[in-house]
Amino acid sequence: MWRPIETAPQDGTQIIVCGHYSDDVAIVRWDVRKKDWLCLADGVAVVEYMDDFGTDYSYFSVPSHWQPCPVAMSKQEAA
Repeated sequence: MWRPIETAPQDGTQIIVCGHYSDDVAIVRWDVRKKDWLCLADGVAVVEYMDDFGTDYSYFSVPSHWQPCPVAMSKQEAA
């Protein structure tokens, strides 16, 4: 179940986020120093992007909701 982003953990825990203006989801963590959500796929801030003309765009909408990442199954559970 999706929860409001304001309730997301900001302690470095990996979470799944989605936004109002995008069908995309991403696995992110809060970076305390940058005060921003960082995408784990590439380590880039979720809403920062610089195009060839120097204009900032969002490549992912500002996260509005989150949910915990699923816990990996142990080998015993998978068998």
